[in-house]
Amino acid sequence: MFDDLDRLRGNAKLRCLLDHYAQPADENQEAWQDRVMSFDGTEAAPMVKLHGDLLAFGWIEQNSGFTVNQPDGVAACYRITITGQKALKKLMREKKDESESDRWTEAA
Repeated sequence: MFDDLDRLRGNAKLRCLLDHYAQPADENQEAWQDRVMSFDGTEAAPMVKLHGDLLAFGWIEQNSGFTVNQPDGVAACYRITITGQKALKKLMREKKDESESDRWTEAA
């Protein structure tokens, strides 16, 4: 059975991008962040798709009305949603559970 989190589980760049938008939310949930234009050598076209996936799954929201275009990107463009935070937390829990399961298997 496919669930929304399968997309995050199977795409490290998507996970990293969502995690990037999650970091400032730890301090201020309302903070808008500049759009990430590239990372880890990812070019513009794949970044558009990654942002589109995050928006389509409701993991980030877009600040369409009050953004500021800059030469190197768009300021105050995105922030993580509650749904995005929950998705990351669920993946972290799964990873922790797998690690603990592996330790028990190795100890046996």
